[in-house]
Amino acid sequence: MYFVVSPNVRQRRLVPVPAVVYKSGFLAGYDPALDATAAALGNTNSVISTLFLMPGQQGNVVHADDLEKLEQRLLDAVPTTPTWNRVLRTLLPRTGLELQIPRFSHKSTFNVSMSLKKMGLKDLFDGEHADLGGLNGPSKDLYLSDMVQLNTFVTCGEGGIGEQHHIEEYPETLSVSQRRRARWLNDWDEPRDYQRAFHDPHDVGDAMHLPLHLRPRQARLPSRSALPARLKFDRPFLYFVRHNPSGMILYFGRYNPRLLP
Repeated sequence: MYFVVSPNVRQRRLVPVPAVVYKSGFLAGYDPALDATAAALGNTNSVISTLFLMPGQQGNVVHADDLEKLEQRLLDAVPTTPTWNRVLRTLLPRTGLELQIPRFSHKSTFNVSMSLKKMGLKDLFDGEHADLGGLNGPSKDLYLSDMVQLNTFVTCGEGGIGEQHHIEEYPETLSVSQRRRARWLNDWDEPRDYQRAFHDPHDVGDAMHLPLHLRPRQARLPSRSALPARLKFDRPFLYFVRHNPSGMILYFGRYNPRLLP
């Protein structure tokens, strides 16, 4: 897929990135209050789910600093506030919709020793006072020097997330002339209907097999393409790994190829 980054206000750059397409097993929605498009791998019954948040709506022009503004609004709201609950309520199964996101991995390491000591667990890190006899028997020479938390995940692993639900897609190699034309897009040159929007509150996917006169009004327009609609996270976005039973955000990050070396 081609990822859109904005080096300045008036221009945008297309960056080819490997991507994965999910045909099912995800939720999607749009929150007008945050003006953000959301998607989640996993459902409410999953212990862990990954949430993606992209500023604006698919196909609309957004400003280069919209991601920072969205991030700040979310950081100001703890995970139990109405802001997060509203985002989660927008996440619904979308019949006939595919989800395309860049394939990437997240790895981070945190030394949480100081945090544990502040919580009152100082003796665990003290060789004279630590008591781990349940692990080490009568010997009392066992204690913790450091506690390290390692976070890692990939959007599509080797034999990974529901193999029947996705295929990997890589962008075709552009010719020199195509690359020159595709590298920069001015705001006024960008097609407004290069993707079909998905955020219609009236989901008509199940009605498309009915005769035309029996369909609801919003399902009577002829399809502009035989291909299914696709929600593309092709602009800088935020991602969150959430523990659903507690609502805790385990960790989060920002995906933006412009920030890569």
